Amino acid sequence: MGVRDLFFWASEAKRKGVNRQIEAYNAALLPRQEASVIREEMESLRVKATEIDQDVDEIAQWEKENAELMAQAAIKAKAARARKKANVAAGVLGKPKKRSKIPANARRIR
Repeated sequence: MGVRDLFFWASEAKRKGVNRQIEAYNAALLPRQEASVIREEMESLRVKATEIDQDVDEIAQWEKENAELMAQAAIKAKAARARKKANVAAGVLGKPKKRSKIPANARRIR
């Protein structure tokens, strides 16, 4: 489950809540209520629904930017590996050191 899923579910829950409020106001249109109050409430609910849709679009844009950054990082990493391999083959760098199987921060019991 990714971050996008969480944002999507949250936006869907908000959208359903706004729709329930719209239905409640539509069902509660009594002759004693002022039309201006009803219009204000309906407009505020429309604004909330629009904000939710814009949030989803913004998340999609962030994901696209993140994918581009990850692609750039992958290209740079591939180039760095190629440079290192070429240096090792040319003898500029020695063979890579073998790492110890024991982590550096491990405690030894004596």
